[in-house]
Amino acid sequence: MHERREFDGDSRSVAAARRFVTDVLTRWHTPLGDTALMVSELATNAVLHAGSPFVIDVHCSDAGVLRVEVSDTDPTPPVPELGLANESVRGRGLLLVTALARQWGYHMTSHGKTVWFEV
Repeated sequence: MHERREFDGDSRSVAAARRFVTDVLTRWHTPLGDTALMVSELATNAVLHAGSPFVIDVHCSDAGVLRVEVSDTDPTPPVPELGLANESVRGRGLLLVTALARQWGYHMTSHGKTVWFEV
């Protein structure tokens, strides 16, 4: 199974991306778990760092592995922020994805990058 949608690169798109993935998983009868939170974090990163439209691809393999990909136009590789101050309100997105996903990664594309996670 696979679904794909493009979003504008503005802050309202983060909630729309979360709703899209939630709706897809509901239709597929797939548990949501922490997927919506991780989508929010990667979509927020796309809005903050790329400032351009982004694309979300949701895949579910025959073995039941859910993979979500967020593609944007920023050619900068994602790097988890380590050593953040307790009062810092930014920089925890990839740390959350690292803690919650089975695995995550990224690959560079001809138009930027794709960051993905699996659950």
